[in-house]
Amino acid sequence: MKKVRIFLLTLICLAAFSLSTAFAGSFSMLASTGPLQLSNNQAWKKEYQTDIGKFKISFRKMWNRSEEKKYHLFIEWNNKRILDGYCPSNSTGYSFKIFQDQQTSRLFVALETRSRIVMMGYDPVANRLEKYMDSKDYYSKRGNPRLLLDPDKDLLLSFIGNGYGIPTNYKLFWDAERNWFGYKDVTEHPAEPEPNASDYEPQYEPEYEAPQYETQTTESQPSGSAPTEPASTGELFYPEEEIVTGS
Repeated sequence: MKKVRIFLLTLICLAAFSLSTAFAGSFSMLASTGPLQLSNNQAWKKEYQTDIGKFKISFRKMWNRSEEKKYHLFIEWNNKRILDGYCPSNSTGYSFKIFQDQQTSRLFVALETRSRIVMMGYDPVANRLEKYMDSKDYYSKRGNPRLLLDPDKDLLLSFIGNGYGIPTNYKLFWDAERNWFGYKDVTEHPAEPEPNASDYEPQYEPEYEAPQYETQTTESQPSGSAPTEPASTGELFYPEEEIVTGS
């Protein structure tokens, strides 16, 4: 009987381990520029040597371009272009991060400003550059989004606000069946204390007029993507060409 119990316990442990590893993420950060502030016609370039190859990021503020396409961004991986296009004028500057999903070998490039993050990647199935994540599509009362890696090696979209209080956090993970990113709200909400009946006083919300919004038509989001709010017309990246060189 003791041997049977030990055998069953071993099976339970192996099953728990396999489940934990099956749902573990596999993302790694390959490059990060930090915030970049450039003057007119100033260029910033840097190479990053990684285990899967060499990345070269070039970023230039163009003096003779419109505000919509003020910056030229060019990223090479092993001397192959994986991203080429323009970014609009931005007073707080840009920073860039490159992530890899080691399970699928996919590469993702995140463009960050103080108020918004966009993450793109090359889709080998559709043979084009896709915008996989836009922070404006995720609800949070706090601003100042950041894209990080959590302890599970998944991507974490964190709205940190002014740095005080509890940030709004969304875990992003690659959904192979949907060929897109799934998400989960993992914000840590503090437990609310039980109300004391003797101290209870009814609270009344002031009357207000509900805001009116114009109906907007948006493109349907792939299943598993984040809930969206009315889309703005501005973008953080305008590709020079839709087709890019894959891995």
